[in-house]
Amino acid sequence: MLLREVRIEDAEALHQLNKNQLGYDVSLTFTRKQLTKLLNDSEEHFFLAWQDTNSGELCGYVHAHRYESLVVRPACNILALAVSKEHEKQGIGRLLMQGIENEATKRGFDVIRLNSGTLRIQAHHFYEKLGYVSHKTQKQFIKELK
Repeated sequence: MLLREVRIEDAEALHQLNKNQLGYDVSLTFTRKQLTKLLNDSEEHFFLAWQDTNSGELCGYVHAHRYESLVVRPACNILALAVSKEHEKQGIGRLLMQGIENEATKRGFDVIRLNSGTLRIQAHHFYEKLGYVSHKTQKQFIKELK
């Protein structure tokens, strides 16, 4: 197993992880376009992947970015964490989180934040085991601008 940076060649595997594990059913074309854009913005966005060195399969990934506002200190914000169903319960999620915590520390952050859907109870327990504390419950509001 290998912890490494995400590459553009990982687009298809990331697309499948996002669809199967996180429920985001966007096109592979969209995934490739966004991944290319975000990888080119390495000051703001950073990714780590966990790869099986025997099969070459991408087993999981984490995506984070810089989060800043007028009311909180700068933070590393985790946008996605996914591990394939076949590789769950093997410590990969924990290793990805440790990797992103190390990267956040290198980048000068002293806090990491993340949001997790209210129905993802197992994920909440996972984050709590890693020392994350829930601060509030929120609703997300979206308005399409077309």
